[in-house]
Amino acid sequence: MQKPAITVLFIFCLLFYGGCWDLRDIDQRSIVLGVAFDQTEENAEMMMTLEIPLLMTINGENGANEETSVLLSTTGKTPAQMATHFERRNWRQLFFGHTKIVLISEALAREGIQPFIDFFDRNPHIDRRLNLVIAQGEARTVLEAENPREPLASVYLKNMLEVQAKTSRVITRNFQDSLIRLEDNGDAILPRVRATETELTIGGGALIKDWKLIAWLDENEARAAQFLHNRVDGGRMTVTIDTMVYTYSILTAKTRIRPLLQNGVLSMEIKIESEGNIVEVFSYTKDHQSLHSIKEINQKINQLIHEEVMHLLNKLQYLQVDAIGFEQRIRRRYPNFMRQYNDNWSQQYFPTLQFTLETDFQIRRTGILD
Repeated sequence: MQKPAITVLFIFCLLFYGGCWDLRDIDQRSIVLGVAFDQTEENAEMMMTLEIPLLMTINGENGANEETSVLLSTTGKTPAQMATHFERRNWRQLFFGHTKIVLISEALAREGIQPFIDFFDRNPHIDRRLNLVIAQGEARTVLEAENPREPLASVYLKNMLEVQAKTSRVITRNFQDSLIRLEDNGDAILPRVRATETELTIGGGALIKDWKLIAWLDENEARAAQFLHNRVDGGRMTVTIDTMVYTYSILTAKTRIRPLLQNGVLSMEIKIESEGNIVEVFSYTKDHQSLHSIKEINQKINQLIHEEVMHLLNKLQYLQVDAIGFEQRIRRRYPNFMRQYNDNWSQQYFPTLQFTLETDFQIRRTGILD
């Protein structure tokens, strides 16, 4: 047989030989949608809770009022050890390839989140678009929350994060984004969630320093962080002038941050630009009052954003947390300057770093009134 014919035959055989050697049917896997980590009362071990959808739900065999998922919990000293405990209790292998949410309780986050991230970072099957979220309180209660519109708590929370991102009042960080920031210097801002029996509230952020939770950010501080991260994709702001209230809806937003070294003094130049519309004008009084000029409203909006961003920057400097990543920008532009501060940047230089902030918010339309 000629060599070309042998080659063609060899390639043809490979097409049928390869396949998925590790393929497992869906009924042989326990698909993990959500994971929650909590501290136990003894504190010597931790608790891991999984949300697993029921196969009968996937097949459409359950009744209208039956459960669509099951919550399983176990305790242990490490995430890998607890995952092994689950597999000893369940004949199906755990599969994290469809995990949407990883929740860490406030108590555990204050001790450190690195061990939990390491467990998922080493798993080759995870979707790195999943969200790492810090729960204010217990993490398990988030998975226990019931909502009639979405029976799966993990899917409900994932969808809420995507929707709330348009408000700019929640930190939009997936697992990969969070990992990049944390592995640089251990500092980051992660999404925050609070839970009751029937409702989940998403807003604000969890401030992480050296892999540990040290403070919470409110929704205005989270919005300022989103501007600094250049991740604002909508949202509304309200300003008051005299007795008139104006609501500004963000259409576009762009932030530029540039380090500047002059005469041995380093500063950060920040410029935030935005265009938007006035979508509501409201008055607290019944007396007729003429509307303010576009220039006056623009000035008030710019003043509001300037105050919010400077407030957040001052807070980060006070807490010595470079959660925005200024160090990375300086290192790229002035590597020689940064060599002398590599070991103590957050403690020695960042608290005294000078910021020059310029905001340029412009109203483009004021709506149509007949």
